[in-house]
Amino acid sequence: TASDGWLVVQDANSPALYAAHTSDRKTWQALSLPSSDLPLERAWIGWSDAQNGWVSLQIATSSATSRGLFLHTVDGGQSWTAWDLPAAGPLTFIDTQRGWLSGGPGQTRLYFTMDGGANWIDQTDPFQPNPTETAFFGLPVFVKGQNGILPVTVAGPQGSHLEVWSTQDGLTWILQASAA
Repeated sequence: TASDGWLVVQDANSPALYAAHTSDRKTWQALSLPSSDLPLERAWIGWSDAQNGWVSLQIATSSATSRGLFLHTVDGGQSWTAWDLPAAGPLTFIDTQRGWLSGGPGQTRLYFTMDGGANWIDQTDPFQPNPTETAFFGLPVFVKGQNGILPVTVAGPQGSHLEVWSTQDGLTWILQASAA
């Protein structure tokens, strides 16, 4: 609901990982999460409905790599399943099965899942600029199901510009606009 709140914390003295939930903004309930033996840098939380939620965890690594852990719940946070992510970063889901991850060092990769996060497909190739440029992905925003837009910042030796891509199925993206 609109009054629900969630946060993820890691115990400073152990690898224990917890989610905390409030539905009244006054009291919090702590829930154990599957933990990593490695320290975490960031966490992103999202929900597609009251029962189905996910957490994307960025595990501390070097700046040249990006390691992620994906936690998924189908029972409102009472239990969680953990899977490795292809990269760490923010993610969004439009339903319980279809989601996108903007990950990698500097969010330079875009991934898509059709099975609730168990498997991820790299969607980066259609967006790749010429070899001297790098694409940085925002998260897609969807309205009315699978109709969505995706912001992509492209940076290179000549400067940077914003591209806006659209989709009607979540799989095929078409460049709609580019602005310096």
